[in-house]
Amino acid sequence: MEKHKINFGMDKKFVIRNKNRIFHHRATENTEKENSLAGGCSPRPPKPQKKILGVLGVKPLARPLSSLCTLWLCGEKVRSSEFGVGNRKSLLYLFGKINRHHKTACFEPCLKFLLIVFLAVFLVGCSPQRNDDAIANDIPVVTTLASEAPVEYSPSQALFLMQSGDTASAISSYRRLCVDTGTDDYDTLKKMGMILLERGSSSRDVEDQLLTVYGAGVVATTEVLPILYRAAMSENLTIQLAAIHALSNLSNDYADDIINRSITSSYLATRLEATYCLATKRYYTALGQIEALMAKSPEELQYIFPELLAIEGSSRATALLRRHLTDEDETIRIEAIINAARHNRDDLLPDIRAIASDTSSLHQEACAWALGALKDDKSIGTLKTLSASPIDNVAIAAAASLHALGDDDALDIIYHHASNGNIFAITALGDIPAVENALVKILSTTSGTPRLNASVALLQLRSTKCVDSICSALINDRDTIAILPHMSPGKALTAYKVVMPPDKEKEFAYVTATSLEVRKKILAEALHLPEKTFLTIAQKIFSAKQNDLVPTLVVLLENLNTPQAISLLKQQQQHPGAPLIRDYCNLALFRLRQGETYTKNLEDWISRQQDHEIIQFQTFVPWGIHRQSLLYELTPHETSQLLIESYQALAQSHTTKGVNAILDAIAHGNTKNSYALAGLLIHSIE
Repeated sequence: MEKHKINFGMDKKFVIRNKNRIFHHRATENTEKENSLAGGCSPRPPKPQKKILGVLGVKPLARPLSSLCTLWLCGEKVRSSEFGVGNRKSLLYLFGKINRHHKTACFEPCLKFLLIVFLAVFLVGCSPQRNDDAIANDIPVVTTLASEAPVEYSPSQALFLMQSGDTASAISSYRRLCVDTGTDDYDTLKKMGMILLERGSSSRDVEDQLLTVYGAGVVATTEVLPILYRAAMSENLTIQLAAIHALSNLSNDYADDIINRSITSSYLATRLEATYCLATKRYYTALGQIEALMAKSPEELQYIFPELLAIEGSSRATALLRRHLTDEDETIRIEAIINAARHNRDDLLPDIRAIASDTSSLHQEACAWALGALKDDKSIGTLKTLSASPIDNVAIAAAASLHALGDDDALDIIYHHASNGNIFAITALGDIPAVENALVKILSTTSGTPRLNASVALLQLRSTKCVDSICSALINDRDTIAILPHMSPGKALTAYKVVMPPDKEKEFAYVTATSLEVRKKILAEALHLPEKTFLTIAQKIFSAKQNDLVPTLVVLLENLNTPQAISLLKQQQQHPGAPLIRDYCNLALFRLRQGETYTKNLEDWISRQQDHEIIQFQTFVPWGIHRQSLLYELTPHETSQLLIESYQALAQSHTTKGVNAILDAIAHGNTKNSYALAGLLIHSIE
């Protein structure tokens, strides 16, 4: 077997290569030739080595015995010179004569085996010895130590677990801490909630961020402003709008500054929403932002800025609004007139009087309404002239303003147009108490849109003669009928219009959502009727299982808070085949503190819904598809709304049971819900 020895000078490394193994070791060269080449210098004395097998008289080795043995055991043949002159006899005594020139291959396996046995015996003999009694006593000692040293829980441990993402263990640690101390540590609980909100804010999931914004909006303190700032700077439009809405509810300079910064968004909707919030807050940069946005917006959107200028209300804004009154675009001029009157800008009355003499019927209608809204007695002559206009809407607007200024003769003009089926005239009669019988006559002789507006006008007059027609408008299938607001060409008169829902899905979603808001408004107006009449309407809605109106109706009954209203809620809490009605009535009775039974029912219902996501977007599927099979089931949207209100009720109760219920939902419920529930948790302990 060939060996290679490479010399690099005094005390250098040489490499032995054999069978693809590389061994590095240091060698001391002491030949006379190398000493002479080194300039006659004496060789470096070898470092003292420990005596190995000193009891056998072995002298120090030129190389460590361990390395030589390793080489030998691995199959390497070692030069006898590597052992040193004085050690050859000792090694031969132990392992036999080894020489690479002699054929001793038959003895090598035996010698290797003896060496391994020797090393094993040596290691075992050096290990400490223990008797059986000591070993047997190990288990009782460990058990005693565990029983004598119980685990101590601290706030820092719960916070650490929450920070590390182990929410369930963190809540468990907090509860054991409360058991040990005997009190609730709300400061630690608040910190845990803030950690959850921070985690949701840093998530890349859009739903997580949206739920975090909701939770931060519930907290509504300066501590969540950094979270809302990151949401406002998000790249998602929905998150931006949600953050601006939450910030608009805070009366804080930093919150206003964040809204101001959000105007740099690439979404026009975000910039418009932020500008509107700044205008309502009268922020010092609001006017500048309005002007900048006006300059960058297309002509099709210029009509929205008169309202922003009227809201902002500064002298500079008034000057710009006055300029819009004479804008080239007729739509912008009309918006400027309407919003000036709507926001009581009577300093613009001279300009409006001048425009009232314009030949445009749209300008005349808008100015006629604005002069009456601003109570301008100096314009009675102009209004009488306009009331004789051949354009129905101009005459109706002028007659309504004259009646508001005390001219009872104008009532005949309004009644004349209402008798002819003009829905704007019918709606205008709702502000005149003396025409109830006329409206009842219209109600009995018309149908469709005129009948709807007559019933709404009677409702405004607090007349009980509209109950049947109002119930017909409220209780309907959204697939067959929709109620939408309708405006006159001059934007001064409003009414309602009955339409058929469109077939296109996007248009259908918009129409049905708008119709639902109109019906909710009508139902809320019915609360001003006598209590017995309103309860009759409520009973009909419950009986028809009109689920889209149930949340609003239950809140109205809760606000009514009379013995008869509470009795109806208790009755409907047992409504068979209507889970949404039962659960909403139970929630209202819980908020009214009508007994522990409703509290227990609410907690049980929440525990069954823990895996349900709080915020879900409703899918607008026509109810005609499998309508009967889905009649007794809750849609995800309805369940989400009820779940949100249930958690809000628990948070607003500010009780230990409410806090524990929210903690259970965070620990064992849907992970996404934990971010929104963190805000409710903080709100419940404040």
